Amino acid sequence: MTKACVSVTVEVNQKGNGLLVGRSLELRLVREEGRWRAECDEPHVHTDACDTMDEAVRQATRQAERTLQSQVVDRPLVAGKITPDMIPPGMF
Repeated sequence: MTKACVSVTVEVNQKGNGLLVGRSLELRLVREEGRWRAECDEPHVHTDACDTMDEAVRQATRQAERTLQSQVVDRPLVAGKITPDMIPPGMF
């Protein structure tokens, strides 16, 4: 049984707090018994065996996006604080 490993870098998006942040991930693609699977240490990703390398990359990317998105804490964005003394007289 021959085992082959390929390292690739993919970028996934993490959305939160009004921002879209791209994050690079190092994936290991492993071919065993004629099938491909992908692994990543951070975030932890491990796909099932796939027929093609492309399918393994897509599965790993989707898993990583879900994991990273679940870690986002959406907080309301406060752009500034308005106090009554900041409002000009007669504005309302």
